[in-house]
Amino acid sequence: MKQTLCSAAAVALLIGSASAATVIVDAPRGGSGDQANFVDNSGQTFTVGVLGSDNILSQIDLVGPNTGSDGPFTVKIWSDLDDNAETWDPGVELAASTNLVNIQSSNVTSTALFDQTFTFQDNTVYVVSFTTDNGGPGQVDHAGFRMGLTAGNNPLGTSGKLFNNGGNPSFGDNREIAFSVTAVPEPSATALLGLAGLGLILRRRK
Repeated sequence: MKQTLCSAAAVALLIGSASAATVIVDAPRGGSGDQANFVDNSGQTFTVGVLGSDNILSQIDLVGPNTGSDGPFTVKIWSDLDDNAETWDPGVELAASTNLVNIQSSNVTSTALFDQTFTFQDNTVYVVSFTTDNGGPGQVDHAGFRMGLTAGNNPLGTSGKLFNNGGNPSFGDNREIAFSVTAVPEPSATALLGLAGLGLILRRRK
């Protein structure tokens, strides 16, 4: 019986973790030729809505350009000083990827992983940008980068904007970097899902 309960608990935890990922921002790759070479003091703003329990930063996926590659970078999330996605004013660093990311060519997706300790706040603007030479004397935040872009017509609308060279909206304000942001539930929410799964398993055994 004890072994059965342990097995049931393990399955319940799997049930909880299986649903524990939500893409909260998605700016998909555009057509052929949509790529950019940016200089330093560049980045992308984005706005999160009402997230519910899926509010812990888990990963950011980045789509590379058609040609060339760039990196390695540490991908970072920053606050936005005036909480306005239409302006370039990054504030303090909030989260940094645990791995270095090389942005690959040929539309390959590269993934920046995070330690799942940063919590997004509802209806808030953030900045995502790249840092080179992490921790060294030559470290550059909001570094220039080369990567793939979204299709036209400003896909994030007023909830996000791509900036190049310190406050200059890029490509007529109709492109974003091709990226997505994934969040997971808080540990307490995941545990509740696991317990709910365990309850269902035990109920079926009666």
